Amino acid sequence: MKKFAVLALIAMSVVACDSMKGDLSVKNAITVEKKSGFLGRKREIVTIEEGEYEAVLNPTSKTNVNLVMKVDGKKIKVPFAIEEGTRLPTHDGELLVNSSESGQPYDLKIDTNSTSSRSGRYSRSESCVLRYESVYRCHTTPGETECRDVPSPSNCSRDDDGVVTCTGNDTRQVCHTRPGTTECGYENVPVYGSQMVDYVDVTTYTNVMASLLEGSTSMAKFRHSRSSTSSHSVGSSPCY
Repeated sequence: MKKFAVLALIAMSVVACDSMKGDLSVKNAITVEKKSGFLGRKREIVTIEEGEYEAVLNPTSKTNVNLVMKVDGKKIKVPFAIEEGTRLPTHDGELLVNSSESGQPYDLKIDTNSTSSRSGRYSRSESCVLRYESVYRCHTTPGETECRDVPSPSNCSRDDDGVVTCTGNDTRQVCHTRPGTTECGYENVPVYGSQMVDYVDVTTYTNVMASLLEGSTSMAKFRHSRSSTSSHSVGSSPCY
């Protein structure tokens, strides 16, 4: 049977990695503590039955690993505490969190392994800078016009002391234009050519397995597989 589950591995300052979709297989019913109440501060006992669950392993915080899944249509969140500063294996390695640390009746074990393969060498044409030429160029900054409303002269009067007083709401617009500027000089301008660049592609395959252990017995396993490919330049021809 296929159910929905999310295995979220919280690790902000631990080693962060992308969320990992996979499958969670519960071999035997497990009884754990789930978060409940306001902000998940309380704990309740819940039983997760045997079955297959779609899952996502997602690092998101420093000191906690959450197993989030839907049971009987309700989402539950099962926290596993980890020590701050714990480094999670992202390509190769193993991490074991004992039940005495996790706060759950199960140990949490994470195994990660990676392999890589290289493609054959191939070439593609790319642009390149052949040389630079000194070119005389001019750059013009356009002028700017600013306008503002001022009282209309017909509404203003000057007294014997030369003080101008304006009344009424009539206004007129006064605009001032600042002229543009032009700067000229020699610049080094690139002249482009082309060259053949050699590449190889490296594909990395990573497998992650997170197990819930009772002693030496595996009660549930999460499996995730992913691959990524990157291109690497290994040589090039002269630029023509």
